Amino acid sequence: MKKAIIIATPILVLFGCFIYYISHTVIEMTAAGKKDSIVTSYDAPGSYAGLFEKNSKFSFVETTTSKTRNPITKFEYDSKFEVDVYRISTAGEVSLTEIDETHKNDHISYYHTYNGLSEFHTYSVSYKSGGQDVARSIYLNLFGEGTFTIKKNDSLAYYYSRAKNFYVKFRKDGIQDFFVGSTDDWREPVIPMEVMLTRRAGQLYLVLLVAEKESYHLAPGTLLTLMKK
Repeated sequence: MKKAIIIATPILVLFGCFIYYISHTVIEMTAAGKKDSIVTSYDAPGSYAGLFEKNSKFSFVETTTSKTRNPITKFEYDSKFEVDVYRISTAGEVSLTEIDETHKNDHISYYHTYNGLSEFHTYSVSYKSGGQDVARSIYLNLFGEGTFTIKKNDSLAYYYSRAKNFYVKFRKDGIQDFFVGSTDDWREPVIPMEVMLTRRAGQLYLVLLVAEKESYHLAPGTLLTLMKK
């Protein structure tokens, strides 16, 4: 009997911890959702739409607004690619030539709540619930096949990848602000995508172009052709 009690006690403790974690996470997610007060609208901010040339294959989809961060606007190109735009809140002028880049296989930040922006068959685009860390520097991770920098200067940092995952954050020890990665428990997807950080009229924007299917061919430089010069 004593042996059975000794064996059962750690199991009960672990089970209790699991129940506490689940309930705590649900409470946090509920509170975060209420704090964000997310609303979908069908107007693109003028500064966002103004980043792009007019193109018959390029169309506005929706804008996500909340009380805690700048709007995120979704466009679609050629019925195959999603383009997401977000204005980054900064403290002063953030260097685009000194981005802290890594290229490692990573996961989304644990124990934090994320809102889904888009979900495709085997991968998704998510952003952190709550306020964005005000950016003084950029910390960017892009991991996958054929990852390379297309262009980098004082006003533009532009990357291509057949990625497994991507994130950007704004403090070295901070939480990932945007994350693109797998939703499949059995395999890592190959995500054709481009990442752009661009400075326009004193504002810094994150622009993501993500294929809506793994099989869609993405030619390097596609996003740049859509942007106003």
